Amino acid sequence: MGTRQTRIPSRHSASRQPARNSALRQMFESLLVLAVAVVVFRGFIAEGYLISTGSMAPCLLGYHRRVDCPSCGYQFARGVSKATSGRVGYATSGDPEPGQELGGTETGPVSAAICPNCGLDEIETAALPTTEGDQLLVHKNAFQFREPRRWEVAVFRNPGDPRQAYVKRIVGLPGETIELIDGDVYAGGLLQRKPLATQLGMRILVDDHAHRPAEADPDWQPRWLVPETGGWTEHRNRFDFRPGERSDHTAEESNELAWVQYRHWLRSGGTHRTSVRLNRWPDDATSPDAIFTPLSYRDGRLHYVGAMPARERDRWLDRSADPRFHEAVRQLYERSHTTWVPDVYGYNHPLDVPQFYPLRDLMFEASLERHGGTGEFRVEMTDGRHEFTTVIDFDRREARLHVAGVEGPVRTGRWPPREAPGPVLLQMSTMDRQILVAIDGAVVFEPVAYAEGETPPDLPRYPVRFAARGVDLTVSGVQVFRDVYYTPRNRLNEQTTFELHEDEFFVLGDNSPVSIDSRSWDHPAVHRSMLIGKPFLVHLPSRPGRLWWGGEDRYFRVPDLARIRYIR
Repeated sequence: MGTRQTRIPSRHSASRQPARNSALRQMFESLLVLAVAVVVFRGFIAEGYLISTGSMAPCLLGYHRRVDCPSCGYQFARGVSKATSGRVGYATSGDPEPGQELGGTETGPVSAAICPNCGLDEIETAALPTTEGDQLLVHKNAFQFREPRRWEVAVFRNPGDPRQAYVKRIVGLPGETIELIDGDVYAGGLLQRKPLATQLGMRILVDDHAHRPAEADPDWQPRWLVPETGGWTEHRNRFDFRPGERSDHTAEESNELAWVQYRHWLRSGGTHRTSVRLNRWPDDATSPDAIFTPLSYRDGRLHYVGAMPARERDRWLDRSADPRFHEAVRQLYERSHTTWVPDVYGYNHPLDVPQFYPLRDLMFEASLERHGGTGEFRVEMTDGRHEFTTVIDFDRREARLHVAGVEGPVRTGRWPPREAPGPVLLQMSTMDRQILVAIDGAVVFEPVAYAEGETPPDLPRYPVRFAARGVDLTVSGVQVFRDVYYTPRNRLNEQTTFELHEDEFFVLGDNSPVSIDSRSWDHPAVHRSMLIGKPFLVHLPSRPGRLWWGGEDRYFRVPDLARIRYIR
């Protein structure tokens, strides 16, 4: 008969089960602590909100589509409608969503977009996938420890429906009288000027030199005009200045300033009026009065409303052989496209905005890299009346600000030495009638504020230019931005002066043409008790990923780390 064997566990196997139980317990306790920490963090410190609409665009984006302009290649966001009624954790604006008033589905003209960089319109977006809005991390206790500041972004409860959370920018403080004049904010009769950080957070692109339409585009001409002589050479994404390399220069001429000038070339549309001298209408051309056209002739001048298309120019040139008429039509074509900077938003549908306002509050930005030589770089900006010039002296590491008509520099400042050689980032702005100059993100000297003047200035059509002298230089990353223009009214309310009581704040959306905010509410103020907190971070962003499966494109969410950013 066989013997029965009993397996005696070893010392190691006997201790393995308690160890496993201990590890599971530790993991469970860690998850429990993490869950409690998340609940405490969300309940008392911070909470996440998802932006659904575009009242704060382009600073904060709602549901949108990423559009690549087929002409210049610039990528921008075009807002789309997304119903979020009744959903918790959304920060909305209460604004009409893009195309909503037009009715129907997002096809045809409702889904069209206009490029904010080159102005190409009727870009079809219906086939593009939808990207979720920005997700905000909101510091719920920020305003319990200090007073809300002007220009801060805030999340608050809708005064008309406390169940909804809104996000806007605070522009008016308790007890103030707020006025909106020429796109600017006045408190107590004083113009409120933005610091550099706020300007950077609110600025909107007007022109990116690195994204230019093809030269074959009949309705496009370069915005940056480079002199044929003077040492400048334009490349796809930069300008090179080599004063000693041009054979058409003498030694004396190489020390003269050579200006590269910006003109705001408007591709199409507009409501501006342009005229040129034409003493007599040609006998061999049909009078424009008999034809439905924006072109007209009266008082010895040829007039046009908006930007004249190239096909319209060619049509009139073919109608007459008169050389004086040809010259006038060509001049009218050029001048009609060179206009003031309008407050265009690529995020909005053009039909959602009934009127464009002219801008003179601009910012110039570029990277400067010196390769040799002794000299200077200059940027000149104008608001239509005043001219301001910033001189960058590389040898002294010094910036000087000059004002036309004033002897000597009005400001001088130095920027600190850098640890490594390389290009410096220059920013100069005329926003809020204040001249601000920064090098590598730091303000070089105290900004210069100036008065508006008694008569309104002419709108600048050539607002920026730059030049160099005596230095081998590369200028890259050239961009022009504009400030937000706060419209004085919207379709619901024409009031432009607002009185705030104690503990009340005035809030506006950066996307002013479509934002419904303090300008249009029955009671324009937001009481302190309605403030939820300050959003400080865009986190957990995503974008559509595409996968071909089952004979069709399928989209899924993938992380978009490039959208993670602090909110200014």
